[in-house]
Amino acid sequence: MPVVCLSGGLGRDYQAVYACGIAAIASTTPRPMALEACMENGAELVEDEAERLTRLLAVGIRCSRLSVNATLPVNIQWR
Repeated sequence: MPVVCLSGGLGRDYQAVYACGIAAIASTTPRPMALEACMENGAELVEDEAERLTRLLAVGIRCSRLSVNATLPVNIQWR
């Protein structure tokens, strides 16, 4: 099952989590924020990012339904 990670931030070499089976990673902070602001607004930040990811997944699902033979391009190059 694909796993999406919601993280408080993306640090240097965050891509290393892909080797652990994580399919995608997203930051809950939409901009640089002080730790205190993140802690104070944590629930709202997580809810907002979860909504953005859900909307993105819905777009992918709708796109895949446009054609009976829809598949992901095989020439995607990951980092």
